[in-house]
Amino acid sequence: MYNTEDLVGEVVTIKLSSGLEILASLQGVDEEFKFLTVTHPRNLVINGDDGKLALVPYIFTAKDDEVIINTTSLVSVNATSKESKEDYLKIVETGEPLDEEDTEE
Repeated sequence: MYNTEDLVGEVVTIKLSSGLEILASLQGVDEEFKFLTVTHPRNLVINGDDGKLALVPYIFTAKDDEVIINTTSLVSVNATSKESKEDYLKIVETGEPLDEEDTEE
């Protein structure tokens, strides 16, 4: 059986029942109260008319160094692909979106 706790410390892709896809660093799993603790979550969105993918802040009006997500709203939690993980880490480290030539298509 898959254990989400094995992903603590990793960049994960979280799919919410609302359809949102989030990349974040998983910091903890609370099985008893059914919460995930993540840092620097970013929503995956389709950018404009060109259809390129972009990562935007999950929260605009609060700090994102620790965000609690209720697991009842989750569809899945998976390890993020290598390319997407690298893009996410660059964005989080610099605080700026990547230039188009830096992103994977």
